[in-house]
Amino acid sequence: MPSLSNTLFDQAFNDLSRLQTRLPEEAVAALAREVITRLAKTEQASKQDSESVDAMSNALIGPDPKAAPRLIEQHLQRGAQIEELYLDLLGPAARKLGEMWESDEIHFTTVTIGTGRIYAIMRTLASKQKPAFLPEQKSAVFAALPGEDHTLGVRMAADLARKAGWQVQVELNQDHDTLIESIQKSGHLLIGLSCGGLHTVPQLARLVLALRISVPNARILVSGNPAAIQTEDIKLMHVDAAVSDFDEAMEALDAMWDTLLPSEK
Repeated sequence: MPSLSNTLFDQAFNDLSRLQTRLPEEAVAALAREVITRLAKTEQASKQDSESVDAMSNALIGPDPKAAPRLIEQHLQRGAQIEELYLDLLGPAARKLGEMWESDEIHFTTVTIGTGRIYAIMRTLASKQKPAFLPEQKSAVFAALPGEDHTLGVRMAADLARKAGWQVQVELNQDHDTLIESIQKSGHLLIGLSCGGLHTVPQLARLVLALRISVPNARILVSGNPAAIQTEDIKLMHVDAAVSDFDEAMEALDAMWDTLLPSEK
């Protein structure tokens, strides 16, 4: 039975909070909205327990930082599945936070605390899961950031990976929402993102966070020039690998693929 690690929860929450202090306020607001809108889309109204949702919403923004993960732990101990918690508890709670934000019942700072705790819970739960299915052939999706015009590097990397035996889907010239939807529908659990430079960090942060919510079990690699990827911002995003050349990328992809394989009994 999966359980929540306080260490993983604290690290995910604290690093997201640190990242937010390094971003413009509008970028921080975009991150909060990303958590709310992505997760709220998953909720199943017919299965909601309003009392549990209210308790979770209050815990997410309450003074005790461990109240929300404790509630999740209690549901797990009672036999709830992780997918059920996403659909029936965290999704509705995220929607409620969004409604309270829109009606000015809670301040922006409070919203970022709540969404940060949701993110940390999901990252912690995802660390306990293995994918239900993996194709026999190694596969990945490579994508350029929305609005990025220089896409030749992504195309070249995909061609080289295919020659190395990988099945690679390429996503170029997509807006943010379309790109998330395409990756989610693809079923790929290895995602390679091209970072065009330091100016793309806010956009990259939003994309990585959206993918963590939409595809919780995915492994994410970021590639780009060393000045762009070897930064504190990238580290705080908790990407699974940051590389600056093709050989590094393929080595990292192989290692990440191995983490998706079922553990030997």
